[in-house]
Amino acid sequence: MFGDLVYWTVLSGITNSAQNEYLHGLTEGFTKYRNVRDTWSLKAKKALTDEGKRLAKQLLSRPSARAATSLKLDAIGKLLERRIDVNNSLLEAQQVIPKLWKDEGGLTPWRNSPKIINLVTEIAHPNGKYKIFDVGYVKATKWLQSCGVGQQVVAPMAQVAKFLAEFCACSEFRRPDYEYKRLGGLDEVEMPQVLVDWSPMNARCKELAGKTSKRWATAEIVGDAIHVVMYVRGLVRFVGDNHAASRKVTPASLFGFLDQFRISFDRFMDDVYDIDKVPGLIDRLESHLS
Repeated sequence: MFGDLVYWTVLSGITNSAQNEYLHGLTEGFTKYRNVRDTWSLKAKKALTDEGKRLAKQLLSRPSARAATSLKLDAIGKLLERRIDVNNSLLEAQQVIPKLWKDEGGLTPWRNSPKIINLVTEIAHPNGKYKIFDVGYVKATKWLQSCGVGQQVVAPMAQVAKFLAEFCACSEFRRPDYEYKRLGGLDEVEMPQVLVDWSPMNARCKELAGKTSKRWATAEIVGDAIHVVMYVRGLVRFVGDNHAASRKVTPASLFGFLDQFRISFDRFMDDVYDIDKVPGLIDRLESHLS
């Protein structure tokens, strides 16, 4: 469970998913269960600073990789600012996980449980039984799903509500655009309304899952598919700096892009989370959408 949580702990709404993958790769080597101490932030600082120096030299020697290098430097700077918070999250997780695992029977009682939100709340709420510092409802949901439970719910993210309102005509989720913040990545809850909308979001995503021809489709899988669309939209907006093109990112336009360039969906998914390949991929997508 700890290894799964490490990924979601490094995750932040101020970095996109490709940056989060990159940061996880930089830190996982010295982030092992029962080996995290209060000096973790110092190890992280050294590793990130050393990587930053290497990348700074790369900016001069490899101008063709400038866009990817800039994304990496941006990610490093943001994790350096958060490293003490991440350290505190990891320290608390080492204490909480054994208790959670023992008290909750290795999570077995929660598999397929319709009350999984109760366990998420015990982790995410400030007064929760298993509260871990800086782990909110989104991270708690995604963490539990990584551990094999909670597939019947979708993480309560604003981007899910916005997608359902825009593409599925779910009027109950319509909000002024300014209320939806940081929709490019797997951000933590940005507005209290999302928690109010969590049950309706779960119901809508279950409904969408039921309309597919795949028996294995779940609310979690629907949520992951929604994330891909909104994540790519965010990449076009912020990495490509093209707000007009970002508004053209839809499920249909993405499939049209894949068909035109004969890119398999598996390859697209690999590339869109690879920080070195994101700039080139987004350039091609922008050209397609223009």
